[in-house]
Amino acid sequence: MAGKSAEYKLAIQIAGTIASSFNSSVGAAQSKLSALGKAAGTAMKAAAAASAAATAAVGAFAASSVKTGMEFDSAMSQVAATMGKTVDEVQDLRAFAQEMGATTAFSATQAAEGLNYMALAGYSAEQSMTMLPKVLDLAAAGGMELARASDMVTDAQPALGLTAEQTAAMVDQMAKASSTTNTSVAQLGDAILTIGATGKSAAGGTAELSQVLGILADNGIKGAEGGTHLRNVMLALQAPTDKAAAAMANLGIQAFDSQGNFRDMQGIFSDLQASMDGMTEKQRSDILSTIFNKTDLASVNALLGTTAERWDEVAAAIDNSEGAAAAMAATQLDNLAGDVTLFQSALEGAQIALSDQLTPSLREFVQFGSGALGELTTAFQEGGLDGAMDAMGGILSNGLNLIIGQVPGFTQAGMRLLGALGQGLLDNLPTITSAALTIALMLVDGLVTAFPALTQGGTQMLLQLALGIADAIPELL
Repeated sequence: MAGKSAEYKLAIQIAGTIASSFNSSVGAAQSKLSALGKAAGTAMKAAAAASAAATAAVGAFAASSVKTGMEFDSAMSQVAATMGKTVDEVQDLRAFAQEMGATTAFSATQAAEGLNYMALAGYSAEQSMTMLPKVLDLAAAGGMELARASDMVTDAQPALGLTAEQTAAMVDQMAKASSTTNTSVAQLGDAILTIGATGKSAAGGTAELSQVLGILADNGIKGAEGGTHLRNVMLALQAPTDKAAAAMANLGIQAFDSQGNFRDMQGIFSDLQASMDGMTEKQRSDILSTIFNKTDLASVNALLGTTAERWDEVAAAIDNSEGAAAAMAATQLDNLAGDVTLFQSALEGAQIALSDQLTPSLREFVQFGSGALGELTTAFQEGGLDGAMDAMGGILSNGLNLIIGQVPGFTQAGMRLLGALGQGLLDNLPTITSAALTIALMLVDGLVTAFPALTQGGTQMLLQLALGIADAIPELL
């Protein structure tokens, strides 16, 4: 009997251990299930909060879109007014401004402002659309305000007597010169504007102007200062004083070719340098002071001191400058800040598109409100309070009719939105299903991973139960 009792006791101990573990595991599982239930409740609350936040965000985006659209439309109205046209007559310019906003570092509203600068300069719609991309590239490449870049282009074109194609080439030349010499696009623009009409006589046109100004910049003479000195040097060579003409004749220096055209600056200064070879410093100084103004001698010496190789290097770079401004603008956008800029432009485009849908109805409401207030004021002035109340009845009736008339449109828009949402869900159903399946597989994997622990816990619970029975056998017997 004692041996049997010991065996029973051992078996019951084993079963009790199993039962204890199972009980503990069940308790842990219940705790986790409870936590899961709380988590689900929290998730539902979070979903409700997220839905409310999304609704508020949509409303805020719509309001922001209307504001953005108003600013863009106002800018385009200014363009139309400057050109002496109606808003309907500049719809092609409106579409072009939106295109520029979507493809450049500038927004559609900024592009519209650029078009207005063109209109102020007397450009036609076609000329404006041809020139605006170059102005935007110039502003982006030079890190300048759009207004300043527009002024540079629109002022330089008539001053230098350029065609649209020549002006576009000048922008690329300036960009290339700024990356080849020690100057910036903005400084070159200031210099060219300072030279003004004198630059028309440059043998190499705007390419030569950029070349010479770049060389002066290499010697620390930049911006409007460089433009002033180059203008003075050109005038001194083109219209020398009697003493200067005699000095140039003695040296064999010719400022004009056989056809009477002003020679290129590199050729003139190369000849001047060669003619003074072997002279003392005083002799050189006396000759240069006779030909040029004393205030321009630093610039003259800078040009004389530049090697032929450097002259040729700068000229070659500028001769191959087509597309330089656009490439420079693109490079400056090739970073996170540029990505943000492009995103902002794209966002404004989306807002304008939404505003275009909302604006007609909003304008109708606002115009009705303005007319109603005027009608109410007149009625009060003519009929006092009774007249105002009579007018109010008609206004409310008309307002209600206006609202009723707009309801189908808003309803249709809402249904289109729901339809688009449904279609979007259908189009992305494979992705959504895949994500749900992934979550389910993760849950199953977790249960499988936990199964050995649950089994061990059940075994321990059974052992504890058996041990308890074994301890109670004597009393049971």
